[in-house]
Amino acid sequence: MTHSKRRKTRHALPILLGLLVGTSCVANPPRLDPVPPSDPVVRIELTPGGAVVMLGLEDYVIGSILAEADVRGLGANAAQRVAQVQAVLARTYALANRTRHAHEGFDLCSTTHCQVYRPPDALSARGESLARSASRVTAGLVITYDGLPINALFHADCGGSTSDATVAWVGDGNNVARSLAIGCAKTGIRFVAAMPTDYQLGTAYLERIRREVPGAQVEIVADPIEAVREADAVYTDVWASMGQEGERSQRMRDFAAYQVNAALMAEAPERAIFMHCMPAHRGQEVTADVIDGPQSVVFRQAANRMHVQKGVLAWLLGPDP
Repeated sequence: MTHSKRRKTRHALPILLGLLVGTSCVANPPRLDPVPPSDPVVRIELTPGGAVVMLGLEDYVIGSILAEADVRGLGANAAQRVAQVQAVLARTYALANRTRHAHEGFDLCSTTHCQVYRPPDALSARGESLARSASRVTAGLVITYDGLPINALFHADCGGSTSDATVAWVGDGNNVARSLAIGCAKTGIRFVAAMPTDYQLGTAYLERIRREVPGAQVEIVADPIEAVREADAVYTDVWASMGQEGERSQRMRDFAAYQVNAALMAEAPERAIFMHCMPAHRGQEVTADVIDGPQSVVFRQAANRMHVQKGVLAWLLGPDP
């Protein structure tokens, strides 16, 4: 990779880290670093069939890029940038999770339980060329923390991991809940939502998630305590969104039992963090002692989102690499 390409890649990708790690819970944020010039072998269990194949790391990265990232409908420039971001993610994930299935005789599986992998010969000629170019341009870059590859798909800098992680949603089955549900499904995170009966995610939407992500762990319950009992993150949003002002009084009554307060957080594990997409209404969906308390990461979450949005614009609209 040329010096100018490496400089652009190293400049733009760290801005996107907020999207990948969820929250910045430590003073020293994750970094984008090159791994030593080697190509370790990873053992991948292929599905269906369960055969285990030995792949060089970059062969695995190439096969994971377009299996994980959908670039259909994007222009050539945007598709290149998305593929390059996914190359860094795939490489980081593989190095951070190589021992995940060691007790079963392989390193990683090829499904959403780990990271989706498809042999490059299953791609179109254009797709394979795009994936190989992304692997080459990113040239071994990984996301690291304290010198080690991080699990870039969840709040690793808060001590979390996608392995057996659970996100609990408490409140309205709105657009944020729908996006979070499918995002969790695609990254192997269990999603448990406590919602009043008339405000739950629709059956058609749940069926769509399970169709697109076989094995997705998406659960709807009525009791908020049941939802948060195993949560690594407790997430909520306003009870009345824009355009629902006329329903506000009814919604205040319907959601009264779905407030995230100290008593509810006490039912969650001590490690649980509190998240909110903001703006928040203290005293309604969340109490002040929770949103302003030690488990809350809402301001770090918001700061990450700001930098993500700037980074996406800079990355997609910048000059060709």
